[in-house]
Amino acid sequence: LPDYVVDIGDWFDMHSLNNHSRGASFHGASYWDDISAGLDARLRFAAQIDDYNRGKSNKTKYKPELIFCHGNHENRIARFIEEEEPRLEGIISTDDFRSKELGWEEVPFLETKTILGCNFSHYFTSGVMSRPISGMHQASSMISKRLGTCIQGHTHTFDHSIKTSGEGRHLHGVVVGCFLEREQREDWAGPANEMWRKGVVVLRNVDGFGDFDLEWIGIDRIKALYS
Repeated sequence: LPDYVVDIGDWFDMHSLNNHSRGASFHGASYWDDISAGLDARLRFAAQIDDYNRGKSNKTKYKPELIFCHGNHENRIARFIEEEEPRLEGIISTDDFRSKELGWEEVPFLETKTILGCNFSHYFTSGVMSRPISGMHQASSMISKRLGTCIQGHTHTFDHSIKTSGEGRHLHGVVVGCFLEREQREDWAGPANEMWRKGVVVLRNVDGFGDFDLEWIGIDRIKALYS
């Protein structure tokens, strides 16, 4: 079982605060419905661990470290308050995610969490303008521009690259795809939906210096094993 579970961001969709969507799908959008949906998923996740631990002693219970990297969707709350409705400051906030109560360590949007030599963030930036690292060879660019092992989400695509440093260290760039149902599509993404890879990434045998064995588990395999 993994020692760490990393939510790479956008667990809370916050559709109600989406400045890019004001069409038919936006009607009826509710901030508190968005929060409730995310919390429901958090509690379902916790229930799976509780079921696994039922009947086990405290010494043998599974207790992974839970890391929550805020994504741009969670960051919509701060942007909405700052740019559109400052009167809501102190009324709505990321405290509504109840992360501490549910055992998740929060990593603010675009900050990095380093675990055993692996750097995690919703996405990585470069240059004086702090633009997101992107392009056809995104994973490779992450290594070259950040000079270390980097794991990110954001694009919903999957990409993996390995480079070897002059000291013989194997550095990885990983874009982890997205955890969605195979048939689930987002209207705003249009044809880009076809580029998304749906599942989870498991990093095994992490050596403490950013090297590991990567395992991809697709959503169909997950459902076959656990649903």
